[in-house]
Amino acid sequence: MPVQATSTGKKFYRPELDALRFLAFLLVFFDHGSGSFHSALATKIGEASRCGLQLFFVLSAYLISELLLREREKTGTIHMPAFFVRRVLRIWPLYFIFIGLIYLAGRFHHGFFPTGALLAFVALAGNWWIYFNRFLQFAVGILWSISVEEQFYLVWPWLVRFGGMRALQAVVPVVLAVSSLALWYSGHNVLPVNKYWTNSLIEFAYFAVGAVLALGLHRREFQPSLLARVSLFATAVVAFLLLVFPFPVAAEGRVIHTPGLFAAFTLLGVVSVCLFLGFYGLRMGQGSGPFLYLGRISYGLYVFHLFVLQACEAALRRVHLRGATYAVVQLSMALAVTIVIAALSYRFLETPFLKLKSRFTFVHSRDA
Repeated sequence: MPVQATSTGKKFYRPELDALRFLAFLLVFFDHGSGSFHSALATKIGEASRCGLQLFFVLSAYLISELLLREREKTGTIHMPAFFVRRVLRIWPLYFIFIGLIYLAGRFHHGFFPTGALLAFVALAGNWWIYFNRFLQFAVGILWSISVEEQFYLVWPWLVRFGGMRALQAVVPVVLAVSSLALWYSGHNVLPVNKYWTNSLIEFAYFAVGAVLALGLHRREFQPSLLARVSLFATAVVAFLLLVFPFPVAAEGRVIHTPGLFAAFTLLGVVSVCLFLGFYGLRMGQGSGPFLYLGRISYGLYVFHLFVLQACEAALRRVHLRGATYAVVQLSMALAVTIVIAALSYRFLETPFLKLKSRFTFVHSRDA
């Protein structure tokens, strides 16, 4: 796997990572839709598909770290107000509009969206509300992961600004150590799934992994051979299968002790890294345009998909379908509707803010 230095460019955009982002969404989508099959095997595969979330975290940390390093090299510093404005313009409009709509809808159903949960999600601490309470069994509950990302954004740019690559190299082992301690505590005390799955201290390990990838690939061209790519994808598949059977990562109603948790969360990292490196440097042909677009709108896909899955389930209750046929119809219908809604959101809600975001950008990536 040769790694060669490349010259500095003004723009940084890797289209293959957009395709990978769509794959991450598909994994999360199947996780939340697998229950429609009413099959133990489908449920296990769905639980393993939660690796898509960690893949999102790794991708986010890699891209943020790389862009911050490039901005520091280009301008001599990190412009903190501009960074936070960029994050606000990218995340907040869709996020707050969606939770506002869900809260208003919940007013017609007592307990649907508790006020305490709303306040936590508004404060971008929704994951901690779930940690101390329970998973929210409706569409907005999945946005706890946005809280984790926003907490990461509060810290990471300061590290790059004041210490650059050396600061990241020093902090990454600390983050991994703290995550390991939090994971050990969860397994030692046999905590329920919500208390380790939504724990920022544990999930930050995957942001550290993304930062390691940024440090290793910074200003370098990574072009593995075909055999190396196949090996990476094969390793990802093997790690995924281990998540399906011996090492479930978030087994509802089943006790997972420390060794199992460490094995599962390590496998999540293996899947994420192998998929990342397998896609990295992959040339996207003309026929890959739709996948790149779906990667671009993956934020909307993620936000809306659980709501659409639940709506499609309600709409199909009167349809006399059974077994796998029902599941395939529901998931196909939900995926199509989710893509349409996300595309509309991207075009009419997100794009105007993305165009504003470009005014505060020092290292440009893809166009809005």
